[in-house]
Amino acid sequence: MVVGLRVAIAEEGSIGGATRRLRLTQPALSRQLRGLERGLGAGLFARSGRGLDPTIARDALLRRAVRMLADAEATLEDLRLAAEGKTSRLTAAFTGRGISGALGKRPRPAAADLPDVDLSLMELFGDAEVSTGTLDGSLDVAVQRLPVRFEVA
Repeated sequence: MVVGLRVAIAEEGSIGGATRRLRLTQPALSRQLRGLERGLGAGLFARSGRGLDPTIARDALLRRAVRMLADAEATLEDLRLAAEGKTSRLTAAFTGRGISGALGKRPRPAAADLPDVDLSLMELFGDAEVSTGTLDGSLDVAVQRLPVRFEVA
């Protein structure tokens, strides 16, 4: 709940938005936030007449909290796969025509050849998404076509 509280307030940018998202009353959420800040020894928001302004401490905490939630979701997914007898996961992404031709036909036989691997293909719609996923570890493989260079004669 504490991680969810931090993320909800940070993402919504206000206590009011977070109360709607978490289905809590505003006084209850404000008390939880003040208790959290006391426990951490750092203010996460600067209170002003127009609401809450995030602090540097909030930004640091939010980055970590988002990773923690993603790790928790990945853990649950790993448990689900283990219950199905799958011991590994391979996530491959492609953009547009990056998986056309023989490469696009290969995943089905690969899945049959590797029954203990959860093979997941996802189409992404930009090089930035593919690069980010590869760098943050959410993608294992990325297939992209390099831009074609046209020369004018």
